[in-house]
Order: sequence, then C-alpha cells, then structure tokens
Amino acid sequence: MAGREGSQAGWRGFTLIEILVVIVIMAVIAGIVAPRFGFSERGDVDVEARRLARILQLAADEAALSGSPIRWVAGSHDYWFEKRDEKKRWQPFDEGPFRERKMPPELFLEVSEQQVRHDEKIWHVVLSPVAGEHITEIHIRHASSERERIVRIRPGALGWKIDMVPVHAG
Repeated sequence: MAGREGSQAGWRGFTLIEILVVIVIMAVIAGIVAPRFGFSERGDVDVEARRLARILQLAADEAALSGSPIRWVAGSHDYWFEKRDEKKRWQPFDEGPFRERKMPPELFLEVSEQQVRHDEKIWHVVLSPVAGEHITEIHIRHASSERERIVRIRPGALGWKIDMVPVHAG
C-alpha cells in the first residue's frame, strides 16, 4: 500500500481554472473558424431571403394597421423603408426592423419592376394599406454562383402576401 500512495502523490490532475482556460481558448478559435465554414453560398442567400421576407411582411402588416403606405427602397446591395410625413413626403422609417440593411458583399438584389433615380438603380415597392393588383419579385443572388432565391410580394385575401419562391439553379 505504501507504494501505491507514493505513486499517486506524484500524479497531478488539471485544476478547474486550467480546464476553463482551455474551454475559452477553444471557444475563441471556434468563433473565428466557424463563420468561414458555417454557411454555404446557398445558406447565405436563404438567410437573407428569409430575413427580407419577414421584414416585408412586417411592413405590409404595419401599413395595414396604420392605414398609411410604407415604401421599401433598395439598391443592389442595401435596402431601407420609408413612410410618408404629414406633408406626404417619403421619409426614412428607422424604427426597429425597418432600419437600413446592408447585404453581405457577395449578395445582391434585383427587382422585377424597376424605377431609376439619380442615374443609379433604385427600386421602390409601395406596400399600401390595401393590397394592390400586381406581383413583385425580388431576386437575391450570390455574386460568384448562380444561386438565388426569390421573395415574392403579391396580393392576398387579407392584404399583401410575402413568400419565398424556390429557384433551382446551380
């Protein structure tokens, strides 16, 4: 028994602090490496399309509830929302989810119905309190591939219906 006690006295385990330091180091490394491998090109397009569809549906619901139109304005890499002021001029709508959104640089937007302003591609989609009659499709594409998603704005039974349309490309 004496030999056994002596051999354990030389053995030293890890302290709680040492284990925590290793876990923190691993978490930092995972935080740096994971974004590079976490999303495929399709994933980036899907994430942005879902985000846009949800925000557009919120804007359509807000227009219906408030009784005043909300305009979605987009360039090829960003978008924002506008509301009319008391003089009926469009003003930025910077509340909550309606703040300006810049797309990741590898993704870009294209809208089926285009209006040009100041020699730059700028699209306007007005979400009126009552759904209109036309359908607008917003294409979100990945710059280095043919991957894309379409967010469709169309009239529905109870107002605007915003949904995602699968695209079978690349």
